[in-house]
Amino acid sequence: MRKCVFASLGIAVLAVGCSRTVNLSDDWETVKKDARSAGVPLTISESLKDFPKVAQKDNAAVAFKKAMTPALEPLAPGKLLFQQGYMPVVERAHQNISSSQARWFIAGTRPNWTALRQDSKTLRPILKAVARALDPPKWDFHRDWAQGLALLYPDLAMSKNLAKWYRAEALLAAYEHRDQDALQAVQAPYRLAAHLRTEPSLICRLVAIAIDVINDRTAQDVARLRPGKSALLSRLEKLVSASSRSGEWQSIWDFEYACIIEALNPASPANLTEFAGDAQKVTPPTPEQISKGRTETVKLLIEAKRAMKAKPTDVKAMLAVVPFDSKIQQMLGRTIPILKEPMGDTGLESIYAQASNAELSSIARQRLTRLFLRMVGSGGKGGWHLPAEASRPEFADPFTGKPMKLKSEG
Repeated sequence: MRKCVFASLGIAVLAVGCSRTVNLSDDWETVKKDARSAGVPLTISESLKDFPKVAQKDNAAVAFKKAMTPALEPLAPGKLLFQQGYMPVVERAHQNISSSQARWFIAGTRPNWTALRQDSKTLRPILKAVARALDPPKWDFHRDWAQGLALLYPDLAMSKNLAKWYRAEALLAAYEHRDQDALQAVQAPYRLAAHLRTEPSLICRLVAIAIDVINDRTAQDVARLRPGKSALLSRLEKLVSASSRSGEWQSIWDFEYACIIEALNPASPANLTEFAGDAQKVTPPTPEQISKGRTETVKLLIEAKRAMKAKPTDVKAMLAVVPFDSKIQQMLGRTIPILKEPMGDTGLESIYAQASNAELSSIARQRLTRLFLRMVGSGGKGGWHLPAEASRPEFADPFTGKPMKLKSEG
């Protein structure tokens, strides 16, 4: 029997057996019918049935994997994919760039251009190959979802690192007045983030948001280095403006909870002791406890689906399910005692609340970056001031809907 593993941001469920061969109660049978009527998937395969198939010639993910291969050490026998590291020379360049990058342009600091040239020389062939790889319009990483999520995401850490490498490359190019190279180094991470947004997993979306955060700052710092280049600033703003900051959230919600529902299998209650760490010290839940938890979870998911469909935008749809996510975590903590702490009955904010805040923050940062580029383009004549178009709706604070304000803090 195959193992299904659910893991997302510190929550892990292990369930053996994805079959549906257990005896279900009449209540469960009724809930199943209601769920399918409401469009709530109950299995991983159901949640992925509309996931698009991508032809290899259109698949940027295939080319991306190939482009990253020279950066990686061969996978040693007995090692898992997430244990694969960078080649030593690449690791050194990565550590140098990562350790210094947070200080760039803070309190008047600048990168060490000499050191940056050396590190960028190491990484540049990889960055050029990745940029070419990201050109195809579609993305399918060919993840074997049935094997679980916990070990499938080493590429996401690498993707975030790539944004840092491109940041170094863009700034060095701007410093050396290679404006076209700087623009290309800004464009590639935005494309990577857009591809990641098409995957049905919450962690993929959050990493895409993180990449955009890094890249927005890259665009701002390129502008700091080339403030008088109006053509460059205009093209930078177009890249920032064109970067996608939203995506369809219902598929993510469906997929993440389909993983949990499959894990709540009354036929294998002992597997839930994985939550408790030391299985010798806990009492495994009974099949009845697991069955009740699963049934109540699906009832709440049906309500959440209806609330989500009533909202007109992606972010509002996500905000609509936040209360249900909290209710589900608390309910599972009460129904299946060993899940009380890991399922979030600890006062922690719903991960969907955090995700909605991150997405709105990303939209805000995108708008602020565009305004910043326009202010830099004006040269600060007569002091810094927001351009007149800052009052337009497309530049509004997405949290409040009100115009942005400029505040000087020295």
